[in-house]
Amino acid sequence: MGQDVSTNGFFGDDAAICNKRGEHMLISLASLLGYHIHATDGELGKIVDFYFDENKWTVRYFVVELGNWFDRGKVLLSPLCLKKIDSPQKRLDVSLNMEKVKNSPDIDAHKPFSRQVEADLLNYYQWPHYWTGAGIWGTTSTYLGDLGEAGAGVTSRLAAKGTHLRSLLEIIGYEIHTSEANFGKIEDAVVYDDTWELHYLVAKTKKWLPSKSVLLSPKSIKSISWQKGELQTSLSSKQIRRLPGHHHGEPFPLSNGPQS
Repeated sequence: MGQDVSTNGFFGDDAAICNKRGEHMLISLASLLGYHIHATDGELGKIVDFYFDENKWTVRYFVVELGNWFDRGKVLLSPLCLKKIDSPQKRLDVSLNMEKVKNSPDIDAHKPFSRQVEADLLNYYQWPHYWTGAGIWGTTSTYLGDLGEAGAGVTSRLAAKGTHLRSLLEIIGYEIHTSEANFGKIEDAVVYDDTWELHYLVAKTKKWLPSKSVLLSPKSIKSISWQKGELQTSLSSKQIRRLPGHHHGEPFPLSNGPQS
């Protein structure tokens, strides 16, 4: 990354977030682990994990371990509150104050939680319910609390479906299989800086390509076994070998060719 990324103007119909040069960026999630989160009036804590939803492959929450002055452990913050990423300082600035975060609904980040619990959190911050409407972030112009009884009805129906959130730390180390063989393990995930949608899964291929990793599109993943810790890709072994390699520290390409 190596520079500041301004996220002003994120709210809206998936409005683009640009860096100072007006370019989109790709960000390694693993590289953000340990970054300090700063509210408008002080430091909150540090990022210890990310939750993404398995349906749209989009980061929905930063898992933040709070500092000592808080009487609680971890909280979930949406990318929607992010203002700036300061890579040299290993810092993320958010648009919330410390009191707002301190009084947020208590969620155990170590355990699965229901869609209703998630809806309560989003309503508290007045963030949109991303699972409603079209687009990556759903109803971006409002949150369902603004819709009165109609919004409550939508929330209650969807709450019964449960959540589909997965942890970055959970999938790191998952094995990736083609129809012919196991070719490596997940070591990172890469997101767009405008929508926080996963663009690549970074896989280490020690057996086939020992000196580099390969960049897989989540669209190439056709099935996931959360019980076994395995992902099945639609790519063949021959296609995997033709993927461009990636070395640690290199910038990520915005396009990596067709993967289907």
